[in-house]
Amino acid sequence: MSCRSLLPWLLALPVAGGLAKGPVPVPPRVVAWEDLCAAGLQPEWRLGEVLPQTGGVDGRPRTDLADMAEHLARLEVGRGNARVTLGDVLAEYAPLRHDAGATRRWLAETRARHASLFDQAGPELATLLDSSRVYAADWDPGWDAPDDGLVHADPLSLVTLQAAPWCHVQDAPRVQQVATLVLATPADILAVAHDFPGYRRHVSADYRAIAPHPGSHWRGLDDHGLPFAAVLLGIDCELPFPFDGYVADLWVLDQVQPDGDIATSIYSRSPDFHWMAGRDLLVPVLDSRGSTVATLAVRQQGFDLAGVPEDDDTRRAALRAGLGNLKRRAEARAAAADPAPAVPQPAGPQPLALPDFEVLTQG
Repeated sequence: MSCRSLLPWLLALPVAGGLAKGPVPVPPRVVAWEDLCAAGLQPEWRLGEVLPQTGGVDGRPRTDLADMAEHLARLEVGRGNARVTLGDVLAEYAPLRHDAGATRRWLAETRARHASLFDQAGPELATLLDSSRVYAADWDPGWDAPDDGLVHADPLSLVTLQAAPWCHVQDAPRVQQVATLVLATPADILAVAHDFPGYRRHVSADYRAIAPHPGSHWRGLDDHGLPFAAVLLGIDCELPFPFDGYVADLWVLDQVQPDGDIATSIYSRSPDFHWMAGRDLLVPVLDSRGSTVATLAVRQQGFDLAGVPEDDDTRRAALRAGLGNLKRRAEARAAAADPAPAVPQPAGPQPLALPDFEVLTQG
């Protein structure tokens, strides 16, 4: 089975019958958390709430890519004028990232120059930085290429979490994991993630339709008093022969975390899935001046389509397709934007807020 058919984050089909109109924003409605739940959101389906309690599969050690991202994002060596953060290193890397040869020469030199930082980072950093394949015109998410900048880890098992709603399915659910480094801000990533007509530019996509339900863009404060944005999508996806396809309503919930990271929870209760739930975690990477130069993005997701014999390799390929396309689009958006003038930041802690972005649908 092709990975292109399985991830509910890929393509909006152009409007049938004549030329499609341009994308238009879906206005938000400010609501209380209780009102969002009354509209149909089921908070217990947020996968991120239970991920810290998961274990490894088949007796293997537990590896959580979200922990890796948090560790990498905060890496720094030296003090005072000699202080160097991972963000400082990434600022050097950004102009080279599309050139495989230049990236590898820079990586060898930089590993020697910042040996302490790379020693603390571990091998995942070099894999994240070797990403030229994902920009290529012939990039194929079905191939786990060594130079696509996408890092996998073993799945996480939900089998012991008997109170979680997805644990009452036929097979023990597994959560696949992939991470990538996006040379863009969380605001860029959220903007392209919610530009649903723009998904037509994704590599690998077999969606017949994907669009927010009318009036289904909500904003407010969540159950922890932190900002959220929520959207309810209707999706219709084609599957390869001999399968027909599936339809589903998909909840998408963006929440600011207490540490300032952003978590996007998705789930569907469609009967076409035995289960489907996931989380994206966006962890900003700062340079030594406090500016965001990149984002570590981690996708942790599991699903099982009813009547479709997909396996873990297919699920991993689906995650590569989703996150790789998000990386490509967010970086293109960031590169095309006019540089914003530097704005001095007030001293002291700042209130937590979601970046400003629009939810777009086909006009």
